[in-house]
Amino acid sequence: MSRASPDGSLYAEAVRYLHAGLSVVPVRGKIPFFRWQEFQQRVPTVDEVRRWADHPWTTGFAIICGQVSGGFEVLDFDDHAAWFEPWVAQVRDAAIALPVAVTGSGGKHLAFRSPGPGRNQKLAYVVDPTSPNGYHCLIETRGEGGFIVAPPSIHPNGARYRYAFGHFAATPILSISQRHHLIAAAVALNQKPPPPPLSTSTDRTYAHYRLAATESIIRRFNATYPIEVLLERNGYQYDSRRQRYRRPGGQSASVVLGHTVPGGPVGKSYHHSANDPINFFPEAQGYWHDAYDLYVYLEHHGDRDQAYRAAATLLNIPLQITALPPQPPQPPQPPPPPPKPTSDPPIRFQGAAPNSLVVLTDQAVNADLLTRAYQVSTIAGPHAPAWPSPLAREAMTYPHRVILFEPDHDSTGACVAGQVEGKILRLPCPVATFVQRATAQELMAMVRVAQDPPPYRKFARA
Repeated sequence: MSRASPDGSLYAEAVRYLHAGLSVVPVRGKIPFFRWQEFQQRVPTVDEVRRWADHPWTTGFAIICGQVSGGFEVLDFDDHAAWFEPWVAQVRDAAIALPVAVTGSGGKHLAFRSPGPGRNQKLAYVVDPTSPNGYHCLIETRGEGGFIVAPPSIHPNGARYRYAFGHFAATPILSISQRHHLIAAAVALNQKPPPPPLSTSTDRTYAHYRLAATESIIRRFNATYPIEVLLERNGYQYDSRRQRYRRPGGQSASVVLGHTVPGGPVGKSYHHSANDPINFFPEAQGYWHDAYDLYVYLEHHGDRDQAYRAAATLLNIPLQITALPPQPPQPPQPPPPPPKPTSDPPIRFQGAAPNSLVVLTDQAVNADLLTRAYQVSTIAGPHAPAWPSPLAREAMTYPHRVILFEPDHDSTGACVAGQVEGKILRLPCPVATFVQRATAQELMAMVRVAQDPPPYRKFARA
């Protein structure tokens, strides 16, 4: 038997997880002591679990999250679960039947299953003056690509993981809308403001040009400075046994080097911890990073223009060769012309009342255009993550409901559609343009496409 569980309870619990369809791997402290990516694709056998439980390094077992474990996903509450009670107050009865484990450090893991588990995601930050970025992550998810240490494993501080309620082997399955409700409640506690968006297409085009102009500098920089140099000079410590790096102030080796992973990218690093300095930048989360990325985020606070110029100077590349042109001034744009009224008669759906179709949009102007042009019922709701709201609950009472989905509303449309469990209309153009050129028959064809499974089908004009 393992030294961590001389009575065999560790092995028994691991087998119980196995029989519940959960993929498990052994851990030493908080990290698997071998390459566990294989078990993101398959569940281990009982014999494999028995050998792992007898290994002298095994102090517990971790459950692999994601589809391999039947959609298993976890909300991880850090800092002695400081925001667990405020989160419960937000979701109320939605969390009553969900199992909760207390970690060795005093945090909490709340588990659920769903048909669509997401990837690891940082949900809520609290203000922390001692942090380099001024914020500390308190709630995150462990989903596809992640794992959590499960009871009765032993934490590196000697404390055991234990259950406060229920058991992970009896984790209930939630609908997509129920899952989004739990996630949205955590996001509502976030104290970190979102980064300013690129407001216009000109801004986005200029940003793409700026990144393209630095490609030669990025290649030269990565060829000159290995990833290990950037990590170590920014306070990361190498763990020779694990062949990984520990983040500044961290206890576990949470930074993986690409060349140590089968098929991984050489010269890049992946930073698992939510409190890793590079993960303070939302656009950097969830990606492999090369040396130039670390230079931008860790040494220039995410300012790509400043890093670009500093790298050019460092590499002795004349700035005038790669200097960026000034952004052209944008002339004031005239207001769009009012939509042309359609001559089509109001649409009537055979066998159903006129209000049986409800189109949900995130802009009141779109709802007004559709109502006037096609005489269909519309509801204008807020952006995610404010859903579900009274408007969403009202929409869920209609037998036919669809989400208006423009090309530039991908994440919002998908999120809202999932939470109200509606169907998506993929418009080939903005609403105002579609209303100007589309007939009632085309809208009818679009509605039929949205109401036929699968829900995410692109509408093509006849």
